[in-house]
Amino acid sequence: MTIRFSAPFTLLAVVISTLPVRAVTLDDVMARLEVIQRDNAEMRKELAALRKAQHARAEPAAAIAGSTPAETPTAMSYGSPADDSREYSGSYDWSGMYAGINGGYAGGNERSTLRASGVDFLDGSASYSGLFGGVQIGANVQYDSMVFGAEADFQAAAIGGRSHPYTDPSFAIPFLINNKLDSFATLRGRAGYAFDRVLPFVTGGVAVGHNTIEQTGQTGAPVTDSILHTGWVVGGGVEYAVNDDWTAKAEYLHMDFGSKAYLQDALVAGSDTVVRTKFDLLRFGVNRRF
Repeated sequence: MTIRFSAPFTLLAVVISTLPVRAVTLDDVMARLEVIQRDNAEMRKELAALRKAQHARAEPAAAIAGSTPAETPTAMSYGSPADDSREYSGSYDWSGMYAGINGGYAGGNERSTLRASGVDFLDGSASYSGLFGGVQIGANVQYDSMVFGAEADFQAAAIGGRSHPYTDPSFAIPFLINNKLDSFATLRGRAGYAFDRVLPFVTGGVAVGHNTIEQTGQTGAPVTDSILHTGWVVGGGVEYAVNDDWTAKAEYLHMDFGSKAYLQDALVAGSDTVVRTKFDLLRFGVNRRF
């Protein structure tokens, strides 16, 4: 048979074993138990104080750690190497240079006047239309949402028409004038307001164009002359950033090349043919940013 002792009897046996070897009385046992109880109470107080101090130190550390995501800026907040250099404040940045290609259709009016000694005697007009295509290069700077820039373009063209001047009673047949613009270029300023990747803009500047006329008179023998016109251009359009490197645009322009005198002294001394050319164009293009 195994004899099991309960905890009080075990404690009592330990206390008795610590007493000096002499007659053990109940008073001696009770005195020693009171000493042990006081020691245990003091240890519990010290343990509680240590736990309280540890908790007090942990609270500020937790508060600092909790504020890091909201209050402590990280490298990504200011733009790390992984950031796209064309992005800022969550918006597309239009600043920088670009180059691209374009093409479109032009239509307008050409007016011709035959003069002799400064007096108009034959006058006519014709529609003026055709296709063109070319290249452009430009640069933009952006301030907040405002975008300012400059653009130059050069176009090869086949824009023309045939004028039928009114016939003077003294002439047996009318004069016929074929008019053809084979190239033109513009240098323009641009200003727009960016809606992230969408940029509506207005534009305006100077334009030059190389124009040729072929005139057939009473004799039926054609004569030709070519002149470089200078004029002005205004318009507007919208450009869209497909990605960080490519944009696409649609643009409307109105061009006025003014009046130029062709074929001076070709018919008789003091004669010439005055041609005024103006037209509207719609073109589409793409740009590569760099």
